[in-house]
Formats: sequence, structure tokens, C-alpha cells
Amino acid sequence: NVRRDYPVLSYNDYIHPPFASDGGKVRWLDRDGREVSEEHWQESHNFFLGYLLSAPGANNVTVSVLAVFNNDAETASFRLPHRHTESDAALTGWRWLADTSSETGLPSVEYIDGGAILPIEGRSVAILGSHETLFENGDNK
Repeated sequence: NVRRDYPVLSYNDYIHPPFASDGGKVRWLDRDGREVSEEHWQESHNFFLGYLLSAPGANNVTVSVLAVFNNDAETASFRLPHRHTESDAALTGWRWLADTSSETGLPSVEYIDGGAILPIEGRSVAILGSHETLFENGDNK
């Protein structure tokens, strides 16, 4: 059950601005997996956006859900945020939960490495989840 496995989806209140009282956080991401800039919000030709929800979970683990929206007719590339284990020894991956470009809504693969380039089909949404500490792209600490 996705709602049970990712309790960040079950908030009773909105997470705004960008932190909830319990440490929950929302981030808007561009195609490079970085936080959206002010200029990005003003680009009328941009049909791509990522929405990342993160919140503290049990056992000092951060639970994250990432929804990636591509409203363009063409496939777009999206760089998944890097994710590291507690010791920073290895990159771990995202669990791909749903893909609206698939006839069944299920993705063609289940796990994808952090930092990987994910093709997002035109006019589709990809939803991914994780249960680890999240770091911005390129941040190894």
C-alpha cells in the first residue's frame, strides 16, 4: 500500500512554506533535479516540473515521494536527485511506483539509481519513492 509505505502522502495539513512543523519539506524541481529558479516559473514554454515531498520517518529515515510531470508532447529527460546511504558510501535508488505512460500504470522497471537520467514520456506523470536521507544533486555530504 503506497499510502502506508509513504506516510508523507497522508499529511492532514499542507506543507507550506517549504517546511511543515514536523520537518516535512516540499521542493519543486527542474529537469536537472535541482530546485526550480524564479526564471523557470516565468518560462511559458516549459511544460516540465518535479514535485518532491520529504518527511522524517521511523528510525531516522527520510521518506520521500517524487512526482514528475511532463505536459509536453515529447519525451523529456529528468535527472533523479542523488541519494546516499547514512555513511555516504554508495548511491542508492528510487522505487518507481507509477508511470501514466504505461498502459497498466506500472513502470517497466522497479528501481532506478539516484542521479540517473529518467525518460519521462510526453503527457505523462512518473511517481517514485524512497526511504533514505535525501541530498541535492552533486552533494556528497
